[in-house]
Amino acid sequence: MGIPVHIYEDPNAGDAATGAARGARDAFATRRRRRHRFDDARFDDVFTTHSTTAAAAAAAPWGLWPRREFGDAQWASMRETKRCDGALWALWRDDGSRVCIVDANGAVHEHAARLPARITALDALDTHTVAFGLASGQHGVLDLASGRAHYAEAASSDGHDENAAITHVWARRGAHVTLARDATVRVSRPAAAGAAAATSLATTRCLTRGDAVTCADLSADAVWLALSDGHRVWLQHPHDPRQHNVPGLGLQLDERVVSLRFAPRAQLLVVATTARIVAYECGAASVALVCGARAGTLYDFDLQGALVVEQQHLYGTHVAQFQRVNGGPQWAQIGYADVRAQFGIRKVHKLRASCVGVWVVAEAGVCSEFATTRDAGSGAREH
Repeated sequence: MGIPVHIYEDPNAGDAATGAARGARDAFATRRRRRHRFDDARFDDVFTTHSTTAAAAAAAPWGLWPRREFGDAQWASMRETKRCDGALWALWRDDGSRVCIVDANGAVHEHAARLPARITALDALDTHTVAFGLASGQHGVLDLASGRAHYAEAASSDGHDENAAITHVWARRGAHVTLARDATVRVSRPAAAGAAAATSLATTRCLTRGDAVTCADLSADAVWLALSDGHRVWLQHPHDPRQHNVPGLGLQLDERVVSLRFAPRAQLLVVATTARIVAYECGAASVALVCGARAGTLYDFDLQGALVVEQQHLYGTHVAQFQRVNGGPQWAQIGYADVRAQFGIRKVHKLRASCVGVWVVAEAGVCSEFATTRDAGSGAREH
């Protein structure tokens, strides 16, 4: 059963996209007003939906058109990393028994990673090479085809725990950046062409001892590192210990930050909490609301900078696209597809917005590839 249309209809609007955006906003506003006492003027300003949504939706309707299915039942439970430029998608098991690198066209490259400890972080350099981090604190680069691993040399002079598990790995510009459980950042690159080991170039202390990083991300140009302990979000350069708090976030008493994600081509950070998704342009005075959310909401940037969001409701599950209004700080919903009613997908386990469309991993682990309505052409619209 799909989402009842009346939930999203707005009697003052002539298009479904505006009704959907306002309906979601009003439901979210009502729920949060019931929990907390807001200053109404400040609250209404944050949740304003712009009238340009209607024109954008009418000019370029958005929806999903099925292309094919691939993958298997294990994909739903495997860990994943999306490379910052959107070109590669890595799925893996902690024990290394399976590593799947999916390229932009959906070709799956199957490997096994033979490493001495549990894999805790991974990022793909190409279809057969990954930067990895282990529970033992070791990290480096692994050629999946040959099984040969190049380990970073321990930086014994940095005064931090060399055995702290690696929680994040990001491959950037020939180097890889790691974040360890003891809140240490290390930047490593090959010592020389063809060298068998990587050398640590820099170490930065991100937090005071006793704090914990619950989520983090590194911008595509490696200029900003975003971190959160669940209660606040801050930015800093990997080589600079100074911290810059993200302004205007204003978490409520029962609200927590659950994930961070930089856009692939801009210094734009998405912050997902247990109640909403907001976007922050580095250097801006405040964040901008994208949409309401739950703790497990999935989202991804497409290569045009739009945000594709999975939203599960009592009456269904749908995938929506949000874009900036006229390139400014405000966001609006352009359209959505009810994947439960249209394609029988009751729960989305993984979501990827690639250069060729949207990929959804459902309950059985099978990955469905969808073209957006714009990409599918007039035939998809007529159908």
